[in-house]
Amino acid sequence: TGGNVTLEREGSNQYLKIAQSKQGSGLSVEALLNFEETSGKVYVEAKVRSDTPKTFFGAPYLYQNSGSSSILGALALRDDGQIMTTYQKNSASMSKAGDFAAGEWVTISLIVDSVTQQMQVYIDGRLAKADLPMRSALSTLGMLRFYSDDKTPGRPLAIAYVDDVSVYQAIETGAPKIKVACVGDSITYGSNGAGGRVGEADRYPNQLAQLLGKGYQVGNFGVSGACMLEDGTDKANAAKGYVKQTEYVNSKSFQPDIVVIMLGTNDSKALNWDTQSGKYIDDALSLIESYQNLDSHPEIYLASSPTVLDGSNTYGIQGDIVSGKIVPLQRQIALAAETGFIDVHGKTADATEQQFPDKVHGNQKGYQMIAEAVAEALLAEETPKASAIRETETVAVQTVPGIDPELPDFVTVHYEDGKIGIAQAVWQLNGLDFTTESVTVSGTLKGLPDQKVSAKVTVVDGAEDDLSAMLVEARKKEAEEYTIDSYAALQDAIGDAETILNDGGAVLDAKTALQAALDNLKTRHYIVNDNFDNADTIGELEGWERVGTNGIVELVDLENDGNKCLKLAQENKTEYTVEMRRILEPAVSGKIYVEARVRSDTPDAMLGAPFLYEKAEDISNSKQIRTAAYFRDNGRIDVSNQFGNSGVKQIGSFEAEEWNTICLIVDSETQKTQVYLNGELAASDLAMRSTLSTLGVLRFYTDDKNTSRNNLLGYIDDVRVYQAA
Repeated sequence: TGGNVTLEREGSNQYLKIAQSKQGSGLSVEALLNFEETSGKVYVEAKVRSDTPKTFFGAPYLYQNSGSSSILGALALRDDGQIMTTYQKNSASMSKAGDFAAGEWVTISLIVDSVTQQMQVYIDGRLAKADLPMRSALSTLGMLRFYSDDKTPGRPLAIAYVDDVSVYQAIETGAPKIKVACVGDSITYGSNGAGGRVGEADRYPNQLAQLLGKGYQVGNFGVSGACMLEDGTDKANAAKGYVKQTEYVNSKSFQPDIVVIMLGTNDSKALNWDTQSGKYIDDALSLIESYQNLDSHPEIYLASSPTVLDGSNTYGIQGDIVSGKIVPLQRQIALAAETGFIDVHGKTADATEQQFPDKVHGNQKGYQMIAEAVAEALLAEETPKASAIRETETVAVQTVPGIDPELPDFVTVHYEDGKIGIAQAVWQLNGLDFTTESVTVSGTLKGLPDQKVSAKVTVVDGAEDDLSAMLVEARKKEAEEYTIDSYAALQDAIGDAETILNDGGAVLDAKTALQAALDNLKTRHYIVNDNFDNADTIGELEGWERVGTNGIVELVDLENDGNKCLKLAQENKTEYTVEMRRILEPAVSGKIYVEARVRSDTPDAMLGAPFLYEKAEDISNSKQIRTAAYFRDNGRIDVSNQFGNSGVKQIGSFEAEEWNTICLIVDSETQKTQVYLNGELAASDLAMRSTLSTLGVLRFYTDDKNTSRNNLLGYIDDVRVYQAA
């Protein structure tokens, strides 16, 4: 209603003329081209001309269909000769694509893609704008709009022309592309190690596509956290077996010509490998077979897992398991399944954090190393294979008469290329009774029936009698003669051996473990060994200092049996600090054991027993506490290894009038604390609360001033500081 659309002729050429006749709100003049809705990559092309450069002319605007009001993408001639494209719903998202002059024909091309949701703009055959986001989400394109509704006062009525309008898609010509499916975990997916993904072009499958060239179509079917193990999981107990992922289904629907499988990094996590390592080969062979059975009958390449850089990572991925266990098994799988083998692990052996910043995931350079290794294999004249196994090492084990030996799941193998690794074995025990002195057990490598393996089994008689005799000697060891950690290890070995003698089991293994625990016993070298029995007053205690005069500090004999202990008692909450210190002269460094028997008859009140410091001057500054143990809060036994409540860890509980033995093991070299409660490990590898160079003061005290709590009544006995001799 705002003008006329007519056909004009110049010689034999006809074109549309779109001309305003009036301006005002709601008035427009426009020509719409409707066509079958099309998806994918669509090319829109037109020759346009405006004789009124100041006045707006949309040439063209894109829509899904005639019933849609959402603009998908747009281009306009306007603003004194500017060609502008708009890709979001505000003027800030307008971008200049070129210039035009009055009466001049311009060829406009818009390329829109419903897959990438991006638009490219060409002006007169030259790229003007690339990778612009769509103004609205594009699913299909079905209408073009050429129009003007300019109502700006002072601007001339629009006069514009449109010719040679075409909408088309590319026709694939030539031989069909070779389809490559990249199957894997977050490394294939393209994770950046910071919770996101690297840019699309930087991901290894995308870089691989560039290296392979136009004759290949590469699909990325990576899944973050995915495992080769069908029952693989993560910390949240989510199912992470690749065959349980949607991308597994998608990768098969892709009907690939080539499949590159790179799975194993997440299998190395302790929560997977410790319980399921024996299933890795079977699950891998099953996965490979599922691809081999596709209608496209793809060629399979097994890629070894990339090198995990030395040092800790945040994912629980064990680099030593990847290199020492999983990569050798990947070689065995490739041989058993007769697939191609790509040594990505070897290709990344010299990588640094310049390529793998978080030690696991790559950046552009890291993923380039993987892409180059895969491209080299896929483009090779002959499919690369895993090195053949030259020989397997004979296994030597022991057993007792009539009992099947415990044979290892994995054996050491030597490859033709000179490398040494492991392989999974399948043993054949049928018909063997293990009654003679020596028995040879035969087997094969899993999946490789022609690769033989053998074990020499020595049958040892009287092993149970030997273990019983060893237990008699082990039980004679006295706790006070040895460091608490080495003695606790001995008690564990004794318990295991007793269980095996009573219930049956690996007697020889129990003997070995018990002997190792005996050999590892470390005797104590005492620095302090105070039991208070030979003194009558606290003034007679060598190395001890009472601080202040508050409360009651005295030696008492609770049971009237000659066994004295140190009593600390508050009398009120006004003069609330009651304290004794044990001074070490000289101060001690290295691995130090601090032990004491502690009793609190008032579980609600706080008793520090003990707090550790380098020197007495540090005690006034709570940030100088090296580590500390508390008895408090209605029966909690806590250890503090950081400043503030966040660093408090409960290690046990206590009741009134109950003695508990606490031992803090501090180490100035590792800066770690281990805690034993009543002879059992309660906490390990705790950080020091502040850096320890030497230990000089033990502090037993209360400063509980909370009037809602009882006055503290506590006792200390058998205070010992020692090191391993």
